Amino acid sequence: MLGSCLVVDDVRSIRRQVVTWMSELGFECRDADNGAGAWELLQQRPVNLVVTDIDMPVSSGFDLLQSIRSSSDDALRQTAVLVISSLRDHEIEPLVRQQQANAFVMKPLDKSLFVDAVFRTLRDSPAWGSFPTNLGEAHQISPRLRDLVRRAQESQSQQ
Repeated sequence: MLGSCLVVDDVRSIRRQVVTWMSELGFECRDADNGAGAWELLQQRPVNLVVTDIDMPVSSGFDLLQSIRSSSDDALRQTAVLVISSLRDHEIEPLVRQQQANAFVMKPLDKSLFVDAVFRTLRDSPAWGSFPTNLGEAHQISPRLRDLVRRAQESQSQQ
């Protein structure tokens, strides 16, 4: 077994596809359909890699990522996170990186690009600081992406 992973997406067919690919790579996989369910699973049993969508009901991928990165548990805080999304916004990748994800892959998922991102994420996992932490000048982002970021920030500030 190569490691363990948690696949988080509200679309069951995407979860199944990613779990299949990860299992083929030698990962033991669990899955959840939103960030809140994933956070509960991670607290029970941490994993080597989280693959998460952003736009999900109940709790977004940004919410999950913020919970991981602000965890009081050092090992959990260091978990490698690969974000996947179908949101078509030119600011999505900088925002994902600002949220301290290790990598980003756009949907629809291509197996070879996805697998490459998984191995790149795991290879680079000890170097958490490789992504920029700010966006510099303010850029225009889609209303949906802006709302997801705002909700994640509000949720974090209430904790």
